[in-house]
Amino acid sequence: MSASDEVRKATDYLANGHPRRSLSAAWRAADSSLREGDADALRAIIAMCDELVEHPDRRVANDARQLSSYCQHTLDGAGGGVESHTIIARLSRMRQPKRVCPDCAEKVQQRARVCRFCGFRFPDLADPST
Repeated sequence: MSASDEVRKATDYLANGHPRRSLSAAWRAADSSLREGDADALRAIIAMCDELVEHPDRRVANDARQLSSYCQHTLDGAGGGVESHTIIARLSRMRQPKRVCPDCAEKVQQRARVCRFCGFRFPDLADPST
């Protein structure tokens, strides 16, 4: 389901008097918006959470505050765009193939043309064993 569909579902739950279901759908919408790069969906979630911050149920109010903060930090950290800051996203970036520089023995990106540690120029990108 797309982020905008999840946001629509969350607002429907809220309109029908189901704040906890609304927050659950809003968390799914936030996750989808990160994958899709949908900053508008994050802004809609923040607006929805602003309504729930004053909810009489403290748990709902706290969850809404937390979700709003998460969405706002995501937008702020990406310069208004959307970028995933999850640990899984960071690990997947770290696990890109590496090769060892023959000059300094440091690990560099597989497609690097120049070693960032010592400045060694790799002779050919097609041969990662060098």
